[in-house]
Amino acid sequence: MHCFIQDLDSINAMIATLPPMKTTITTTMTTTETTTSTTIQTSFQCYECSGPDCGREGSSVSVNCPRCMVYRNPNDQTIIERRCCWWACGSPNSVSSYNGLETYFCAADKCNGYGAESALSPPVTTTTTTTITTTTTAPPKTSFECYECSGPECGKQGSPVSNNCPRCMVYRNPNDQITTTTTTTVTTTTTAPPKTSFECYECSGPDCGKQGLSVSNNCPRCMVYRNPNDQTIIERRCCWWSCGSPNSVSNYNGLETYFCGADKCNGDGAESALSPPVTTTTTTIITTTTTSPPKTSFQCYECSGSNCGREGSSLSSNCPSCMVYRNPNDQTIIERRCCWWSCGSPNSVSNYDGLETYFCTADKCNGYGAESALRPPVTTTTTTVRTTTTTTATTTTMTTTITTMTTTTTISTTTTTTTAPKTSFQCYDCSGPSCGREGSSISNNCPSCMVYRNPNDQMIIERRCCWWGCGPSNSIGSHNGLETYFCAADKCNGLGTEFALMTTTAATTTTVITTTSSSPASCVLNCQNGSTPETEDGCFCYCLENTNGRECENVDCAQPDVNSEICSIENQQLCEESETFAFECLHLCGKC
Repeated sequence: MHCFIQDLDSINAMIATLPPMKTTITTTMTTTETTTSTTIQTSFQCYECSGPDCGREGSSVSVNCPRCMVYRNPNDQTIIERRCCWWACGSPNSVSSYNGLETYFCAADKCNGYGAESALSPPVTTTTTTTITTTTTAPPKTSFECYECSGPECGKQGSPVSNNCPRCMVYRNPNDQITTTTTTTVTTTTTAPPKTSFECYECSGPDCGKQGLSVSNNCPRCMVYRNPNDQTIIERRCCWWSCGSPNSVSNYNGLETYFCGADKCNGDGAESALSPPVTTTTTTIITTTTTSPPKTSFQCYECSGSNCGREGSSLSSNCPSCMVYRNPNDQTIIERRCCWWSCGSPNSVSNYDGLETYFCTADKCNGYGAESALRPPVTTTTTTVRTTTTTTATTTTMTTTITTMTTTTTISTTTTTTTAPKTSFQCYDCSGPSCGREGSSISNNCPSCMVYRNPNDQMIIERRCCWWGCGPSNSIGSHNGLETYFCAADKCNGLGTEFALMTTTAATTTTVITTTSSSPASCVLNCQNGSTPETEDGCFCYCLENTNGRECENVDCAQPDVNSEICSIENQQLCEESETFAFECLHLCGKC
């Protein structure tokens, strides 16, 4: 349209030079507009790094940026800085001055990547021979490590960090300026601040601690200790919390541990700070096992998301093992869980219910940083095919001073989007007569939903989220020894789906006990109630008066339930769902 106006101005100028005559100008413009509703992208992914490898795939990225920008490092113009621009940004695809530096701005995901610096002027080279010759002291530090994050946890140990920054800065988010009172004490010193995060070896065995082996970054401390099962094996790890002082030996999770604060300081030879390994004869091992059995249950983080795995996160107790795996629906989300059965070996990575999973056996060992044992997340790209066809027809006829111009523009847009099938659902997670109606308790992100009868009272219908070992959708199979109906749709296990199950079978208590005792899957427990052996589903003995045996040694029925608010009749359904809850609420759950 702009070109059309310029051509019309040229024609009018030419007409003005002709002799006066009767002039008739007829202009016909036909425009066909096709309105396409398009959401304008206002925030982008931008590379956030510097140096020769910055701007390639795998480089550090910031999200939700208003603009991306590229400029030369003011101290060394051969170094390209690629950053997210948060405010006062220039127009897209323009070059302007930003904080006194020539800067190129753009507005597209990762548009400040490798090659974008070609929009800038060539680097200015300066000769510093005189300065180097006359200066006998080291130049002041001109690049620093700066925290690169936002939110309430930002600025604490373990927060993301950017390197080679000319300055660090702090500002309020323009979209949420929550009033905060901050008291800042500024101390000026001529020496560099002590380093507070380090690279640490994260491995074990004879080759661990040598160059080229596994390393963890941003560690508050490095540590070395002997494997409790074989003291000749040295464990070299990153210490994330409750670490000892640098260059000290102290007790950590019951093990003699050496702590240090320098990059890879827990490498080969650091174990010399520990006591020699304890060598024992067979007789000594038997004696030690009898008096001090190895720990077999642990505290594990039981949560997911960005803040999961830090102090204060939800915990499960009495876990045989802890585990870490990526959420199958979004591999950037880390799941930290208690593993109750079929767990892998400690400090190993194996396949668990089809997911790559890291297992460990120590209190809170599946905390923040343990996911480094897993492979990087797999990102799924949705392909959008956009076809644009533009047809322009222009007819120009000029007789003396009569001009007719017709412009027709047809834009056809075809968008094809491939959407992955839905793999997670909302499922009713409750039991009883009102369960399965609107307003009942719901679990999210379930791989499948399921329905089964309560093993203690088959008149009670259990509607649950199935997390693993689920059967095909719209099928009936066995789940933990119970006939179970599986389905894969939001709230598909609602009221009425129980009709897929067999009719309720009435059985007396005597019949149930007899059947369980003779079943190949049952087990006879090493505990008795008044000299009468007991068996229960899940190999558990009720700890009643005069009960004795291995399975009951950690239960004290003389003690009340731990918390009257938690151990209330409203939560009684949790007795069947969580062994941990049942042990905390012994009287509510009928264990005493």
